Formats: sequence, structure tokens, C-alpha cells
Amino acid sequence: MRMNSRTTWAARGLLTLCAALLGEAAWAQASAPAGRPVRIGFICPLTGGSQDFGNSARMGAELAAKEMNEVGGYLGRDIELVIRDDKANPDEGRKVAGDLKLKEKVDFTIGFCNTGVAMKSLSVFQDNKHLLLVPVAADKTDYGEGGFNDVLKFLADRQLKPVYTARFDLGVKSLAQEVADARAAGADVIVGYSVGPEMAVLAQARTQSKFTGPLYGPWPLSFRTVADNAGSAAAGAIMVQTIIQDLSNERRSSFIARLRRHSGQQAIGSLMAAAQSYDAVQLMLRVMFQTRGDTLGAALKAALENLERPYSGVVTTHDKPFSATDHDAFTRNMIWLGVWRKGEIQFQYPEDAKHASIIRRKQPA
Repeated sequence: MRMNSRTTWAARGLLTLCAALLGEAAWAQASAPAGRPVRIGFICPLTGGSQDFGNSARMGAELAAKEMNEVGGYLGRDIELVIRDDKANPDEGRKVAGDLKLKEKVDFTIGFCNTGVAMKSLSVFQDNKHLLLVPVAADKTDYGEGGFNDVLKFLADRQLKPVYTARFDLGVKSLAQEVADARAAGADVIVGYSVGPEMAVLAQARTQSKFTGPLYGPWPLSFRTVADNAGSAAAGAIMVQTIIQDLSNERRSSFIARLRRHSGQQAIGSLMAAAQSYDAVQLMLRVMFQTRGDTLGAALKAALENLERPYSGVVTTHDKPFSATDHDAFTRNMIWLGVWRKGEIQFQYPEDAKHASIIRRKQPA
């Protein structure tokens, strides 16, 4: 997405490092037994309303581990994913986080799709000085309320304010009245902030109410459930993306083809979640080479904050994704605007599609 007057959204924390290291205790290298697998904890919602991006993230992580094992893993050690379903429930997320660290004794953890679930679990990782890499969760607050406040601030910074606002619960079946009320209040644009199934309800309500203005939303508006549930009503809905299918980009096209073969699915629930989780696993294994196999939290954190070699990923090339003071791997210049057209996500602006092969690296803070 270009940084010009049309830039509407900025995504935060799409790949976030969370590793709290309390004090400055010296860490001793814990030698892994010969042949012991590298055990990676993986937590995401695999059931319920958030399963679209949870299972897509899982498939991306599985593909990365499978491809690494096919070429010898980590110095002959297999890569093993230890997968848990947090059910998009904060209490369940905290429970399985503790299970992975304390019972399964995984080397590090990749996971979470729902911000509220991640936030409930962070102290588990902090208290145990265990590294967590979050490939999907979007911000530091409860998702819906945080997004609502972000939109209000974005508008206020431009001397604008909404003519109508409404809140709704997950699982809502109709938003036709809310859209009709927004239209009556003089709204020209609808901005929704929720996950896939509810964004589909909003897209349907927009069509039912004959609202002709555009519908904007966060990246879950790209979930396959939106097109499956809303049908043609999804057409024209616009959202942020870090990756959009592009036949001219060989790295991305090859990844999508491999992902489809691995999953057995032609339509992926969330390409963005799958790609970012794939990159997260690949990046962490490169970090292990930098730490010479040390998987203690301090070593992994230091390596991520001082990455010696760039990682050429599916989403982008990560050169210096993190620092001691910056644990968000993406900056605004790395985001595109996508739009639902003909049942798939395409670039909103044709000129973006022409420049999609140009690597966009993180900008200095």
C-alpha cells in the first residue's frame, strides 16, 4: 500500500515479539540430547468463529516444519510442532500456554490469533522467561473496542468524526437496522471492526439496505468465511493486507501452490495468517542457527533483536525486524489495500499490483 493521501489503514503488531526477561541473570546453555526434536509450541483457535485464521496459521506453520524436516531439520534434529487449540477463549489460551511450557517443555512458542486471548496469556511467558512470537494478533487491546478507538482517533486527527456509531456482539445475525440508521444519519462510508463471520453479516446488511458507499474493515475482512457467507455482497469490501496473491511474484506463487498441496484445499481461509505463520517458523529456525541451538529466552530474544542475516520470507524480506525497543516487525509502508473482486482478494489499486514484486522493508522508527 502506498503512503499517500489514499492511505486509510495501518496494521499494528502483525508479527510481534513478546519475551520479558526479568533481571539480568546469567543463562547457561542447556545442551539438547542428540536427536531430540526442536519442539515448537503452537497456539491458535482451531474451532469456533476464529477458526478460519487459526487453521490457516496452523497450515502455514505445518508447511514450514515439513519443508525443514525434508532437508534435515535443525542439524539433523526434527522440527516438531506441539499444537494446541485455544478456542478463542482467553482462559483456555492461558491454560494451554502453561501446558506447552511447563508440561510439554517446548523450546519456544508461536501463536495466538485473538488479541484478548494473547493478552490473558502473556504473563505465562513472562514469568517463565519463555519466548513467544505472535504472527497474527493485531494490537495490544481488546480487538473490537481497540479498533473502535483507533478509528475514532484516526478520524479526529483529520478533524473528522463519525455521523453514527454502533456496537454489536459476536454471533450477531443481522446488522440491517444499524446500516439503515447509518445511512439515515448521512454516512457515505461504513467502517466495520470485527472478525470474519461478523464482517460477512455487515457486508450482507450493506447490500440489503442498498447502501452504495464503500465498506472498509481490518484484515479479517479478507477471511474466506466473508465470501462464503456473504456471497456477492462481499464484492467491493476493502481491507488491509500484508500479502495478496500475485502471479508475477514467484516466491509468493510458489508458497501458495505448496500450501494448497499441503492443506488439500484450493481456497485458504486466510492467506495472510498462513503466510505470516510460515515466515515466523522459518525465521525462528534461522535464529536458532545464530544462537547455535540455544533456545533459552534470553538468547532467542537477543538474536531476534540483532538479526545477523536477512530472512527472505513469503510476506517480505525481514532485515532488522526487531530491536531492543521495537518488537513490531511491520511498518505502514509494508501494507497493501486489498478488495474482494470476483470471489478473491485483489489489489485495490492497479498500480500497487504493478509494484508488488518490489520488496518493502521495515522503515526505521
